[in-house]
Amino acid sequence: MKGVMLRGILAGLVIIGAGCAASKPAVTESERRRVEQSFDELEGGQEAGKTEAAKAAPQEQPRSVAVVAPTKGPKPGWVDGVPQDSGFYYGVGSSGEALEQARSRALGNLASQIEVQVTSMVRSVATERGFTRGKVNGSEVASEYTQEVELLAKQTVTDYEIAGQWSDGNQYWVYVRLDRARVKARLDKELSDARKMALDHYLAGSRMEKSGEISEALKSYTRGLAALRKFLGQLIEAEVEGRSVILTNECERSISRLLAGIELKSEEPTRQRARVDKPLPEPLVVSVSYKGQPLADMPIRFAFVKGAGELAGLQRTDAKGRAACLVYRVTSAERTNSVEARLDVEEFTGQEASQVAGLRAYLEKIGGRPAHFIIATDETRILVQVEETNLGAPVADSYLASFIKGRIAGETGATFTETRQEASLLLKGRVSSRYSSSEGKIKFCYAEVAMSLQDLRTGEELFSTKLDRVKGYHLDRDEAGRRAIEAAAVGVADSLMRYIGTEAGP
Repeated sequence: MKGVMLRGILAGLVIIGAGCAASKPAVTESERRRVEQSFDELEGGQEAGKTEAAKAAPQEQPRSVAVVAPTKGPKPGWVDGVPQDSGFYYGVGSSGEALEQARSRALGNLASQIEVQVTSMVRSVATERGFTRGKVNGSEVASEYTQEVELLAKQTVTDYEIAGQWSDGNQYWVYVRLDRARVKARLDKELSDARKMALDHYLAGSRMEKSGEISEALKSYTRGLAALRKFLGQLIEAEVEGRSVILTNECERSISRLLAGIELKSEEPTRQRARVDKPLPEPLVVSVSYKGQPLADMPIRFAFVKGAGELAGLQRTDAKGRAACLVYRVTSAERTNSVEARLDVEEFTGQEASQVAGLRAYLEKIGGRPAHFIIATDETRILVQVEETNLGAPVADSYLASFIKGRIAGETGATFTETRQEASLLLKGRVSSRYSSSEGKIKFCYAEVAMSLQDLRTGEELFSTKLDRVKGYHLDRDEAGRRAIEAAAVGVADSLMRYIGTEAGP
């Protein structure tokens, strides 16, 4: 439904503003088409990724939007500086080519501001709640919301207002704003419904946990958290047994408590060899237990994380806590194929994978570690050497190195070493960020990254890539630099993993 996703973002940000926008005359059909075209540019193909069910669902009708013809009079003040009014979010865009392009850029600017503010709010909430488990700090937990934040911020904005359009004859400027008070009014019922649904799931989970129904309890707690997920970390209170609690925290703690006691263990043989287009001689078997006791009726998803093949997929544990998966055939000729078995989050939430991507990452962060199997493996040991600087300052714990290692380990099963003598491959990289400019309070930085992979046994350079002008932005300059580095790390890792998957193998 159009606009629903964006409303989820704004739930944690809404500030009641003074007054609402005046009523607007209805737009003509041609004007509406021009506006929708600008939306399509902003969304960057998001519509193409929707499921058929989502496309067929009834669409929310946007309210009437005033389309103001561009004037050629004196330059309005908002061209150089947008008014600061707590009742609205603002965006200004310009173009020397077309008015529609200026509108798209204005909406993109609006979405970027919302994304920055939501990310900052979530990071703050995560830190205040004390999410510190080993090396997992508030920033890392908050980063799990990134996919939701980016997706939500770029969705179609239906309740926007074109507050002004101006042209000097050569350049077009468009000024758009979003009424916070109007959005807040629409959110009240959604928040109430989400609170009730989450509370019902939480109470059901508590009852099931006390009776030893761990699988059903985990399902209820997870569905309660999923109901609150679109409010992106907002602290939602509820009454439980006569006391006031933060419902989000209660669901998270309950899930964490259960996951901490659940262990997935790969049973032998964990390493098997297979011929292309032939089945594995033995099934992949995982045992699941809770505090040492076998756990029945747990949904376990088996999937190739490196290589490819056909297998049974979703399995449930039996009374002995065992789930067995048949591999019908291996279709990849890579030297190493890796199969992962993990708790199935989609099965717990009852929602589609695209709706719980960030929630899945969060649950994986706090517990529920997967089990792994290797098919036809030849061990490769990699030495990783990375130089990283953020705005000229050396970074001791390189984000790029950590991210690359995580991707390689998770997708190839390769191991790492700190000595050149033990390594068969050398992965060298460097990444640096630099400050670019600012727009209002938002700081923009660029990152440059280069990486190469060398076969130490032959001296041959197997792979190299470079990325330049990878953008990051934030209210804080250092954080903008870090975000640029993180984006660059994702880009170079994707390129490296494509090479490993199609050319090299470990």
